[in-house]
Amino acid sequence: MLAKEFIRHVICCTYAGIYVDEYQDCTELQHTLVCALAEFLPCRILGDPLQAIFGFNDKPVDWDSSIYPHFQCLGKLQKPWRWHKEGANKLLGDWLKEARDALMDGQKIDLNGALPKGVSKVSVDLNDYQNPKRLNLFYKFLNDDATVIAMYAGDPQSKNKTHNLANKLAGKFSSIEEVEGKDLFAFLKKFQAAKTVNAGFHLALGFAKKCFTGVDGVLVAGTKRAVLAKPIKTTKPSLIPILNAANGYLTEPTSNNLRHFFHLIRDHTNTHIYRRDLHNRFLHVLKIHIDGEASTLLESAHAYHREFRHSGRPIRHTKLIGTTLLVKGLEYDHAIILDADSLDAKELYVAMTRGSKSLTIITNKGSLP
Repeated sequence: MLAKEFIRHVICCTYAGIYVDEYQDCTELQHTLVCALAEFLPCRILGDPLQAIFGFNDKPVDWDSSIYPHFQCLGKLQKPWRWHKEGANKLLGDWLKEARDALMDGQKIDLNGALPKGVSKVSVDLNDYQNPKRLNLFYKFLNDDATVIAMYAGDPQSKNKTHNLANKLAGKFSSIEEVEGKDLFAFLKKFQAAKTVNAGFHLALGFAKKCFTGVDGVLVAGTKRAVLAKPIKTTKPSLIPILNAANGYLTEPTSNNLRHFFHLIRDHTNTHIYRRDLHNRFLHVLKIHIDGEASTLLESAHAYHREFRHSGRPIRHTKLIGTTLLVKGLEYDHAIILDADSLDAKELYVAMTRGSKSLTIITNKGSLP
């Protein structure tokens, strides 16, 4: 269409020029569109080749072979502004600039030498459950309101690692969900297709365990089996409200009763929420259904998701665990790189540049990547 003169005329009457940001995430197919526009409109593209960590079915654009033959380089940012601003760590920023230059030249980052203030290397195996001190490095960040992000690699297996670590930390650090909300939709599809109320409630109990620690400890035996239960002499008083709420849902399976049950689990002193993002999305879906804005829970989830994609993820909890794919472009006070040995140069750079005040690298190596 852009080869047609009347199409070009309409576009030129509407726009004076084009800026395209995050160009490292542009595919070759998208690049052909930008090049076609650049034939008749001033076009400026901005991007960072070292942050090209997303994988697409279409081939990502190659900076040297695809861009520079068509676009003139107007300059490169040399000053690490994020770390030179008030309240940040200038020494960290200058060190990251040197690290970036090394990575761009295909070299490794030396971690055995003197590291600037705010940068630390920690050798600890987070999977060594016999070591009670393996999680100590996280606790020092809990005493203030600073934002902290701990990161794994962006591969699919690492998403489960984020949830498992958040669980082990009893929710002191909360794991971030991907935007698509795959776990929520997978649960809702099974829940909505359940043949009986008991089967659906059993699925809801499994979902609760994906959000909270200690769920089994606040449920009586009958509730665990997703059947009506009665308190006995040995039933702890603190469990009776949850028991009654479960019975309430099994008797009258409404979204309002299900939300009440989840509220009581969340508020019990013996449970800890470690997937706040997942739990909060579920509560929003229930509210949409309760308010009558959608006829089913799945429709409610799609309605919420449409709004969520525009509004973005609210970050109320300040101690988070995620993957490089989920936090690219975001800024925190402190960054912790988990399993840094597994990161390639680009993922390592993205992870290293998330924190403005400090960087903790968990590795057994003397140089990375």
